[in-house]
Amino acid sequence: MSDDSSEDLLYLIGLRDEDSGGAEDAWSDFYNRHAGFLYTVLKNQYGEEFGEHTIEDMTAETMRRAHLHAATYSPERAQGSNPERRVRTWLFGIARNLLRDAYSKGAFQPVPMDPQEFWEAIAPGPDPLHFGSEVLALVRQEFEALPERDRDVLLLYAFYYPKRIQRGDMQQLAKRYSTDAQNMEKVKQRALRKLKARLLRGGIKPMLEGVR
Repeated sequence: MSDDSSEDLLYLIGLRDEDSGGAEDAWSDFYNRHAGFLYTVLKNQYGEEFGEHTIEDMTAETMRRAHLHAATYSPERAQGSNPERRVRTWLFGIARNLLRDAYSKGAFQPVPMDPQEFWEAIAPGPDPLHFGSEVLALVRQEFEALPERDRDVLLLYAFYYPKRIQRGDMQQLAKRYSTDAQNMEKVKQRALRKLKARLLRGGIKPMLEGVR
């Protein structure tokens, strides 16, 4: 995998007319970095409502649009101080637009795209995507050890980061677990503390904002 930042990869992808080979390599790296995480978040939050196949299609369409509009990405307009998180926020913005369309039309209409293997990672630190595979494996292990409700609320937290979770989505998750949004916020804080404690025991110091 390339050492280029995701923002640099988007720039290279946007140059596909001038350097098709370089753009293709950049796209492969970009896809492998982000598609799996996006899929995991969408599946955990919306899989029950839309179904796994629709979530796969929605992920593929989000990535297709990212590829198509790579040249329009602007670091200056993106939110946040970390470039990797800025790019993920941009991707999730594309996904949220697709979700809004799906809700308004009652169904999601995908654009066909070749299936690719998805991977998932809930990673520590301000630049998690450049950590070694052993660290990512440990993070996955500790995350999967959490209860399902904790995992779901953490994935929703990651979906919106660095913004606050939209109340409607928090209420939807709360309804799934027969509680209210206020209690789910408390569940989120406890889940973050649990994950941080697990990672610290494994020798990893995560950067989880607002968690002591």
